[in-house]
Amino acid sequence: MKKVKNFFASSIRTVLLFTVIACLSVFNTASAQCSQPSNLNADNLTPTSVELSWSASSGANNYRLQYRANGTATWTNVTAFQGTSYTVSGLNQSTVYRWRVKANCSTYSSIAVFNSGGGGNNTACSQPSNLNATITSNTSADLSWSASPGAFSYTVQYRVQGVGAFTTISLVQGLSVSLTGLQQGATYEFKVKSSCSVYSSIALFTAGSTSGGGGTTCSAPSNTNTISVTATSAMVEWEAVNVAANYLVEYRLENALTYTTVGTFTTAFATINGLTPGQQYVWRVKANCSPYGSDVQFSTPANKMAQCSQPSNLNANNLTPTSVELSWSASSGANNYRLQYRANGTTTWTNVTGIQGTSYTVTGLNQSTVYRWRVKANCSSYSSIAVFNSGGGGNNTACSQPSNLNAVSTSNTSADLSWSASSGAFSYTVQYRVQGVGAFTTISLVQGLSVSLTGLQQGATYEFKVKSSCSVYSSIALFTVGSNSGGGGTSCSAPSNTNTISVTATSAMVEWEAVNVAANYLVEYRLEMH
Repeated sequence: MKKVKNFFASSIRTVLLFTVIACLSVFNTASAQCSQPSNLNADNLTPTSVELSWSASSGANNYRLQYRANGTATWTNVTAFQGTSYTVSGLNQSTVYRWRVKANCSTYSSIAVFNSGGGGNNTACSQPSNLNATITSNTSADLSWSASPGAFSYTVQYRVQGVGAFTTISLVQGLSVSLTGLQQGATYEFKVKSSCSVYSSIALFTAGSTSGGGGTTCSAPSNTNTISVTATSAMVEWEAVNVAANYLVEYRLENALTYTTVGTFTTAFATINGLTPGQQYVWRVKANCSPYGSDVQFSTPANKMAQCSQPSNLNANNLTPTSVELSWSASSGANNYRLQYRANGTTTWTNVTGIQGTSYTVTGLNQSTVYRWRVKANCSSYSSIAVFNSGGGGNNTACSQPSNLNAVSTSNTSADLSWSASSGAFSYTVQYRVQGVGAFTTISLVQGLSVSLTGLQQGATYEFKVKSSCSVYSSIALFTVGSNSGGGGTSCSAPSNTNTISVTATSAMVEWEAVNVAANYLVEYRLEMH
């Protein structure tokens, strides 16, 4: 890996000499400089290519790009090209890459990361979560899941629970897939992986039966309620039955004799579509193990123009361990809003009604918990469901572990630790100790992605790990504190391929080939005397 450092001098066109352990290089200062490229982005991922782009540096004539697979030492260089984007090809599948870019008149940008696609047991991104199955008929079901950031496709495997090999559906481009030809009444298991993750945990569902539920061994769903009605649709809900595998929902016009089946659901709510404005309807629901509940009446409004669009752009901000600020875009013509939220895996929504404005702060949350929420205007149906992770301690798995742990020894008794962010986290906890010796020292509520340690034992090897407010601890990483010799002796070769890669009037960026067994490097410079 190339190591980079900036130094400052005091005059124009001063000739400097620097050493890296025992190797000498000479460079000249120059007067032209511009800002580093910023806003680094990776788009249009395939298993072996990616389009990298950045914001322009004012005054730049061309750019130089460097990239390398994470954990390797040598950068691949792309030099002197025009424009602010470049497509890299020939990548390894399922691999984390690090990259940076510089203008001809600037130093290198900070390092950015992207994940290439492909198969295999890749752990470049988090597993798909929130696996859900909706029974659409006696022999079919729709499976869905939440996205893995950075993934470009998904693989689904399913089978009758514990029976035979999994059936595999590869290269799924969205977040759902429809299954047909299932065994009526059979319980299935399924799991999902993204192009850059391992498989999720197993989820279960039961295919429908001809009776719409299969018996009367449990009580009918209670607390049936029509929670939202438009001119052509109605959202209905009920209290979940603990032992039920799914629910059958039916409706009819009030003066009709026969019911129309809406579908079979594993959730405790459903939407009835295709209604006629200005009509009286009734609906009912049964569990797979229960008789039907009582008919519930509702009316569709006669004036179809009274409808408005669902709230959109749902966001969760200002997370604390027990609160969150939820916001959304306004629905034109709305007077107020109704908000619903519930902990993932539970069935009962908490309702907040009559909200003025387009945000609401929810308090009293459980720490380290995934929540699902949605919102509707007084003139609309409910929005799609969004998800947020509450903060807190404990063994929370609401988000992925911090990754890319790194340590830089800043003196003989100090070091800077850093890591990559966990999406959704609002703070981090760091634990460190001399390798295998005593209890860990804990630093809690770290707000950024780095922390500085002082008072370390010179020459000692330390281990450390990091967890976010919504994850478990990362794997252990090791580092060795510096020594008075700036590296601990001469038991390895001096760094090679020393190079001055960027010079301004007051600074110079230098690099060298990494030494595999080295813990750190000492860099020095001096004026060249004539």
